[in-house]
Amino acid sequence: MDTGDLDPERKAKLELGSEIRRLRKAAGLTQHTLGRRVGYSRVYITNVETGRDLPGEELVRLVGLELGASATLDRLYTAVVEAHRAGRTSALAAELVEASSPLNLFPRPDGSDMVLVQAKNLDGEWILVNINRREALRRLGAAAALASITPGVKLLDQVAPTSPGLITPVEHLRIMQKTLIDADNIFGSAHALPGTNEQLNVIERLFDGTRGADRRALLQLRAQFAESMAWLSQDQADYEAAWYWSDRALEWSHLAGDPALTSIVLARKSQLAGDRGEGPTALDYAQAAIDLSPAGTRLPAMAQLCVAHGHALAGERDESAMAYDLARHLVVTTEIDPELSWGAWLDEAYIDAQEARSLTVLGRHTQATSAFDRALDTLPEGYPRDRGVYLARAAHAHASAGDAEQAAALGVEALKTGQLMRSGRIDRELRSLLEGFQSIDTEPVSEFRELAHTAQLI
Repeated sequence: MDTGDLDPERKAKLELGSEIRRLRKAAGLTQHTLGRRVGYSRVYITNVETGRDLPGEELVRLVGLELGASATLDRLYTAVVEAHRAGRTSALAAELVEASSPLNLFPRPDGSDMVLVQAKNLDGEWILVNINRREALRRLGAAAALASITPGVKLLDQVAPTSPGLITPVEHLRIMQKTLIDADNIFGSAHALPGTNEQLNVIERLFDGTRGADRRALLQLRAQFAESMAWLSQDQADYEAAWYWSDRALEWSHLAGDPALTSIVLARKSQLAGDRGEGPTALDYAQAAIDLSPAGTRLPAMAQLCVAHGHALAGERDESAMAYDLARHLVVTTEIDPELSWGAWLDEAYIDAQEARSLTVLGRHTQATSAFDRALDTLPEGYPRDRGVYLARAAHAHASAGDAEQAAALGVEALKTGQLMRSGRIDRELRSLLEGFQSIDTEPVSEFRELAHTAQLI
């Protein structure tokens, strides 16, 4: 794996993770087996191997003993710790950014996760501070960060790709895509939508004058941004826009010759059909996604989850359960390719939450509440919006099972997350929950209803 363009901490984590992965596979162990032997979850092992998580010293020690490579892993772990400490020094520089109302944020020409932010030093002079991109987003806040990025987009839209010292528009768009995905994860889809739409406008302006490899890259980027628009619109519960952008993404992914992306779009369309209660249509799209899913990826598992929910909507309980079992098997037996990174979030917690939703549709409310409890207990940190959606759907399941007080308590938690992340999906679930509470007047339900009124959900 080429890690030369990454920031030092990310590079060090990937080198450690890649070595653990190599040693594990040489020992004939799956991630699940290694995790069980050292007392950690498969999800955590996956995140360490793919460089997503900063591993703990105890994990590295136990894995080193298990794989007979303590010295090698200790050396790589020391490099991770040193890089992390150096990164904290960069984070201190971010304090300058927060205090200075920066004028601009510039992606680095090397395409790394570091950015240059214009800020004032302690003497009041304007300087360029080199900090991590995600740290910059957190410090600036979503609106300020995305607004500060926009001038850079317009500037690079006008320069020739061969201009000395400047990245090409295609490279810049790829960096922007990462930035907007981070913005969605940190601040919510409402913040990422305008910036994502702006990038599509930039691509359209670049398209006519581009040929060869760059045009091919723009075709793929256009499809990827359109799929992002479909997801962001779905999270805002704007299903008309979500269908429009999924149609564009499907067309453009075909033009780009990207079957993996086409499979992702088909799964998105299956989800949208499922949200509208259209079981047969959801199944049609899910089966098409399976047919195009590349082997050795998590995409077949994602498509099977769509199949499972489609069967549930059709009232086919056994077929739904079999599809969920197959999806679990595919997740456990399929490694996450670090080069692709897609699907790291597709774990037991995600599957439990999807199956719980299907169980609710099938009227199996007690089983659904148990599955939601498992999902919420095992959901990794860093997914606040997913937690909010799961809480809202769990509240529905508890209400349907006759436990209005627990449903109201979960509804309050979901409401707080929904207001923070501004997720239309969470709001939609909670409005439906409120309708079911019309004839209930207990204290917890009244508290939830009052908070919902304050949040303007009713």
